[in-house]
Order: sequence, then C-alpha cells, then structure tokens
Amino acid sequence: MAPEEVAEVGYKPLMAGGRVTVAGTVNKLMVFSRHLMPGSAQAKKNGKMYEKVHPEKVIRVSGEIREKETAGV
Repeated sequence: MAPEEVAEVGYKPLMAGGRVTVAGTVNKLMVFSRHLMPGSAQAKKNGKMYEKVHPEKVIRVSGEIREKETAGV
C-alpha cells in the first residue's frame, strides 16, 4: 500500500481514540498469523522481512506515487 493510503486508513480510527489499526488484508493476515506462531518462527519471519533488498529487486522508490500524481498519470 502507498503511504498515503495507509495514512487515510489510520486517520479516522486515530481520531476516534483507536490505538491500533492495521491497513490492508495481507497485513491483517500477517498480524493474525503471529498469534499462532512460536517465537522462533516469528524471529525468522522478522529477519526475512527486514533483510536488505538488492537494488535490482526494488519494486518501489520513495516519492514514486506522489511524482505520478503530480505528472497527471
């Protein structure tokens, strides 16, 4: 999800006094699945999520969505 979308999803619950909001179906599934995993599996998953990605495999770059919107794409 784009940062702008995440901000939109989280703003209303925040203003209503909510403490935690998870944006996106895949993210919700990941959060839920962690309740079913042992700590060692969670640690392995965290390591995989935060490993450095080779520059050739980067899908998005910072500001890309904003640039498309201002360009009228």
